Amino acid sequence: EEASRSPLKTFKEEFRRRKDVLRKLGHIDEADTVTLKGRAAGQIDTGDELLVAELMFDGTFGALDEHELASLLSCMVPVENS
Repeated sequence: EEASRSPLKTFKEEFRRRKDVLRKLGHIDEADTVTLKGRAAGQIDTGDELLVAELMFDGTFGALDEHELASLLSCMVPVENS
């Protein structure tokens, strides 16, 4: 059955699932409008923009001292493939 599905149908299903995740995380609202959290995630340039946005908006960064914050953020620096 998987092989008989059209690429368009597969794309639409994947798109719907991704929107569901973005909605659940609060990056888009019920009208599919990008929220402040979604706009912030769009400006982040790491390997995991959604994770960093979640940490920003749930107060994790504010609860850390400067050493803990530097350590955590050092894990999120994008590494370029050479």
